[in-house]
Amino acid sequence: MRGAVIRPAVPADASRLAEIQIFAKRTAFRSVFQNDFVSFNEMQVLEKNPAARSLYSRCGFSPDGSRKLQEGTSEYLLQYTKIL
Repeated sequence: MRGAVIRPAVPADASRLAEIQIFAKRTAFRSVFQNDFVSFNEMQVLEKNPAARSLYSRCGFSPDGSRKLQEGTSEYLLQYTKIL
């Protein structure tokens, strides 16, 4: 990407960085966890994060309709699942 600038992370980036880290670890350690249903067929994503929701949808996940308040915040998490 020409002209892209990487800026230092700020506290407001924490939830998105955590989502990226969890997704990367699940992918990296997939061969260790043989039970894909438990390890990789459920994900949570912040409702206010359309980029992550789009990514999960492109990877075959769909929202299951559940929505819960993220403890200690005013943000909601959506549950995404993948049917094998």
